[in-house]
This record gives sequence, C-alpha cells and structure tokens, in this order.
Amino acid sequence: MHDIKQFQALLDQQHSWPCDYRFTFIVPVTQVKEVLDRLGAVKEVERKESTSGKFISIGVSLNMQSSTEVIAIYEKMKDISGIVPL
Repeated sequence: MHDIKQFQALLDQQHSWPCDYRFTFIVPVTQVKEVLDRLGAVKEVERKESTSGKFISIGVSLNMQSSTEVIAIYEKMKDISGIVPL
C-alpha cells in the first residue's frame, strides 16, 4: 500500500490532471487480447514485437482525470500472466 501512495504522489507531482497519460506494457503474445480488452475502446495502439516473437510492447495514450484513474488501469492489469508495466 505504501508503494501505491508513493507512486500516486509522484504522478501528482509530474502531471496536471486531466491529461493524456502514456501506458506501456510488455506482454506475452498470448495475452495481447486480454490487455486490449481490459483497456477498453482505445483509438490508437502502438505495437512492437520482440525479436524472439514471444512478446509485444503495447503503448497507448489515454486521457486520465486523476492519478487514481492511472492506478486503476495498472490494477486491472496486475493479474495478467507475464505482463510487465513500464
């Protein structure tokens, strides 16, 4: 819980809400659909496949109203097997 509060404080220091926030996740190829489903309707998704072909980097910019919304997105993703948030 302490780490989340620190992260939220850092987000609030670095951003003026609302703003576009960039999310980037490294995802096993088999989990891409799950990540995109959890993100919902996203206009633009940047994808970059790893050289091994086993992972994909997914990047999206979403308009967030607060640091609480940013944390909620990360919380939605945390139980996806093999995901690495950047």
